[in-house]
Amino acid sequence: MEKLFNFTSAQLLKEWLKAPYYQEVLARIEVIAVGLEGLEVLINLKGVYPHLEVGYIHYEDMGYLPDWNGKNISHNFTYIPLITDVLIIGNNICRVGPVDTSLLYEVLNCFSKDVVIIGSMCDAILMKMLEFYAFSQKRLLLRRPLYFETSSLRDSINKYLRFSNVPLNIKVIDTNRMNRYFRQLGEKRLMIGIHEEMMAHWYAHLIQLLDLPVSEYFDEPRLRLEACLY
Repeated sequence: MEKLFNFTSAQLLKEWLKAPYYQEVLARIEVIAVGLEGLEVLINLKGVYPHLEVGYIHYEDMGYLPDWNGKNISHNFTYIPLITDVLIIGNNICRVGPVDTSLLYEVLNCFSKDVVIIGSMCDAILMKMLEFYAFSQKRLLLRRPLYFETSSLRDSINKYLRFSNVPLNIKVIDTNRMNRYFRQLGEKRLMIGIHEEMMAHWYAHLIQLLDLPVSEYFDEPRLRLEACLY
């Protein structure tokens, strides 16, 4: 389905939210990616399961990225510009400014209770969203990055995870635990090997959460899913 909306600002998003049709568009979305890693996962998932209704949250429209058929994802991904105040401070490093909380809650209220939101905790946008209680009540599939992946967000990640039990509605793929298990098995995996296992866990969890048929396209995880959750 060709995307009917191409928002360029949070103000325009506010105007569209007044339209019942757009509220229905948001309510139909089954998977939402926050940040670039989540979007990469979602593009591949959409390629294998084209019937899925998908969207993404980022600070800029990434609709120019190609999907599996070489078309821009603007044709079948709904861009949700909740985050607009972002300062780029380095390579793949950004600082997220204040969020319009009334707009955030309005958008979250439009989402289905069954929507699955995915993203890596090395993404500043996702970590900003996790500050909001209403966001953390959604079904979330997150990834805890390796220790050396992000130094600037490590304190925020530890603050979110430390000394608390992860609620049942949230699953956190723990890449550090994954790496430790491979070492215990006597396997010293290069980053490419960890990445391949990580991606296998992303898709295996999504297939479970969305009740999708198993696809031969995705590799089977070598490690048990439950063992690699935080």
